Order: sequence, then C-alpha cells, then structure tokens
Amino acid sequence: MVKVPGVSPSPSLFTNRNLTIFLICLIIATTLWFLNALSKNYTTTISHPVEYVNLPKNKFIVNNPPEKLNLRISAHGFALLRHKIGSAFSPLEVNVSHLLENSSGGSTGLFVIPTSGLKDGLSGQLNPELNLVDISPGVFTLVFDSLCVKQVLVAPAVQMGFKPRFGLVSPLEFFPSRVTVSGPREMVAKTDTIFTLPKNFKNLETSFTQEIGLEIPLQLIVEPSRVLMTASIGEFTEKTLHVPIWIEGQPEDVKIRLFPYDAEITMTVALSHFALVKPDHISLFVSWDDIVQKQQHLKIRIKKLPAGVTSVKIIPEYVEYLIEKN
Repeated sequence: MVKVPGVSPSPSLFTNRNLTIFLICLIIATTLWFLNALSKNYTTTISHPVEYVNLPKNKFIVNNPPEKLNLRISAHGFALLRHKIGSAFSPLEVNVSHLLENSSGGSTGLFVIPTSGLKDGLSGQLNPELNLVDISPGVFTLVFDSLCVKQVLVAPAVQMGFKPRFGLVSPLEFFPSRVTVSGPREMVAKTDTIFTLPKNFKNLETSFTQEIGLEIPLQLIVEPSRVLMTASIGEFTEKTLHVPIWIEGQPEDVKIRLFPYDAEITMTVALSHFALVKPDHISLFVSWDDIVQKQQHLKIRIKKLPAGVTSVKIIPEYVEYLIEKN
C-alpha cells in the first residue's frame, strides 16, 4: 500500500472491507451447509390434495371424504425440495372403483376405506425418488347415493335498470330455457329451478343477448353451466282504453247489472306494441263470491293483459251492482 505523506487510511474503509469479506464467507458457509443438508435422507409428512376419480356408474359421493391425505415420505433433501416446489399442489388421483372391490360395507351405500389400500396407487403417481412409507388417516368413509337426472327451468337473478321511458318489452328469454341437473336423488328432487348468477345492468335502452353463468348448488352438476340471455328492450308510452267488466262465477239464472259496466284502464305500453293493444285483448272482472258475501262495492281485477304492458291503472277501482229479479 502506497502511503501518501500526511494522509492516513480511513478507519471506515477498513471496516467496510472487513464486513464485505465476512458476508462473503458467511454466504459460502451457509451454501455449503445447505447443500450438505439436502444431500441427506429425511422422513417427513406432507399434506397432499387428492381427487376421487372413476366412480361407480350412476353413483354420486354425498359425504365429504378427505380432500387431503397425510403422506409420510422418506427421501433425500433435494427430492423433497423438488417435490414441494414442483407438484405439491397437483392432486393425486384416488381410483374409487378399484378401492370398492376390496372394501367392507356397501349394503347401505357406505364403504369403509382403509388408506393402506391406496399405497400402491399413490406411490406410482409420486416422483420415483420419493418413498411412500405410510398414509393417514388410517381409514375414511365413502357414502354413495344413486345419481338422478332431470331437466329444470332457468330463471333470472339479475337486476335491470333502464333509461327513462324504457323497459322490458317481454320477459327475459334464455337459450336453452331448461338445463340438465344431475346429482344425489334427494337434492335433484327438490330442485325445480336453476338461477343465473346475480348481475346488475344499468341505463339500458337497447335489446341485447349475452352469455351468463348459472348459480350451481353444491353436490349438483348442471349442464350446460352457461346460457344465452336475451333482453328485448323498447321505449314505452301511455295508452288509455275503455274495457267492459264481466262477472266471474255468475250463475246463469241470476241477472246482475254493474254500475258502471266498463272501466277506463290506463297503461304503459311499448311503442312496438301500441297499435296491437286493443280492448278485446284485455279482460277485467269482478267476483261473484264478493256478491255472495254481500260486499257493497266490487273490486275490479285483471284477468288478462297483452305482452308489452306495464304500470296498469284502473278507474274506477270499484263498481256498484244491482241484482235484478226475474
């Protein structure tokens, strides 16, 4: 080292150099220790996900068998590290049909499965460097039910928001309108409708068709799992008509006069349906049962409305009546 007259080396320079040398030595020592440790054999337990495949024909698992099995594995450190990094999240397949051939039970659909019978099948799916020593838990159960299949209607679970004066001209349509549901008999029996996934539409003014997913209940398989939804949207306006009122359930031998005998009905109508909405397409009635109960005024009710009609208002809401004697 060349000494400059009158200038001494900085203490911090020596400190930084010594620290750098120390860190390099520490890294080398740690690496050598780590490589030495990985070269040794270890026995450890790994919680590994499993998937149940090859189920008996027309059968369905209705209980909750283990989603993971504890595998006691013996291998050198490098193999264990590679396994954890590369395949720890890939499920191992459990061949159910093969297991049932050698398991006890079954008369009520319940099978007791000893995990010792899984050893050969799971070992073949592991890296050859890994030695499968043991599996826990020692046993688990599989409960089966007969697979039932039927078709059910698709219904909307969506919220539709429109721009002013716009709305649905007709109910939402789905293609297909029915889907195939399969699963445990009890679950399928009480399922008569499959709903779409919830979705919120805003400021709509034009018709559209869109693919939408279905809300699939647990333990059921729904095919297809997505459908096409068509929304027919149009502009609306008001229309007023005078419609006669009839009496539902009136005996043939009784004559009744209503006051008034017709009502003014004001409704919101899609422009595309405006010319098609006529009085004979609308049915208003009062009930004979209200007369039998001696109601003083009879409530006017709607029996039939054409498509594309909403926000109906009837004037008057009630009518009076007179029973004429023969």
